[in-house]
Amino acid sequence: MSPYGGILPAVHAAGMGSGKGAAVTYSLSGQVTDGASGVDGVTVTLGAYSAVSAADGTFSITGIAAGASGSLTPTKTNFTFTPATIAISSMSANLTGKDFAQYYPSMETGLYQWFDAGDITTLFQDSAKTTPVTTNGDPVGAFADKSGNGLDDTQATAESRPVYATNFQNSLPCINLNGSKFLNFPTISLPKQNFSAFFVTYNPSVSSFTALASFGTGVLGILINTGAAYVPYVSGTYANFATVPTTFHSLELTTTAVGRVRYKVNGLRRYYGNVLASATITGGMLGKYNTGFYNNGAFGERLVFTPALSQIAADRVIKYLHAKWGITLPAPTK
Repeated sequence: MSPYGGILPAVHAAGMGSGKGAAVTYSLSGQVTDGASGVDGVTVTLGAYSAVSAADGTFSITGIAAGASGSLTPTKTNFTFTPATIAISSMSANLTGKDFAQYYPSMETGLYQWFDAGDITTLFQDSAKTTPVTTNGDPVGAFADKSGNGLDDTQATAESRPVYATNFQNSLPCINLNGSKFLNFPTISLPKQNFSAFFVTYNPSVSSFTALASFGTGVLGILINTGAAYVPYVSGTYANFATVPTTFHSLELTTTAVGRVRYKVNGLRRYYGNVLASATITGGMLGKYNTGFYNNGAFGERLVFTPALSQIAADRVIKYLHAKWGITLPAPTK
């Protein structure tokens, strides 16, 4: 006779018949958000277990074996998340509150300017921002800064305005610079020795010097020579540092506290040298350098931070740009 009065506890009853207890499993849940809103369609994976976030961003992975360990990882095409992973160690209970946020560059400290051709709401046909860009081929007379600092790029001269091009890269639109079009930076106050700038750009083969951008007047230029190599102009000195990819790519430029200029193409370091004098950059141009060099390619996104980002933070920005714009070349390295 059972000491329990004829009623077996559940743990004992579970083993009746087969001689084995039911397998113990657990669940894991959380939410993926974009600010105050949920993000749907995000696949959250822990080893062989996964779930897809609902319309409100919530997810729940069930049937996880006891003792399961690994990295909980969110994925969605063209997006990155923070944290990138959450470590799970030897599950022995249901877990909740395993949350992720969709990553944006504004999460980094010191965002100074942010220009995103993929966001048509930031583009205007005139420099006064009265007529929005709405369709392929529209001129771009103003490019609104998304950083919140109101430091817009503009072009008051109609014939010098770049052109809006739809479905250009990874189903996203771009600004076509067309060899003689450019945008003027606003009046800025950027310390030469302490900022980071990131570009997503495309440059076809060239037969003469062209320019991606210039910071200041004759201070810091990003040029491309006839051999399709990037050529930084720093304090009166030119130096080839990387072959220009024939596809869309990312370019990182960081100036250090001692005035050194570091460049990376698709996250890989290509050049480190030349010293900038300690001063402030007060203007510049996208698609032009001084009076003679233009760009005949296309532009997707530009971000500027001051103070300069740490390498870990810079890698997060590069990964965001690669995911968003469909850049599949080598991942960032330190």
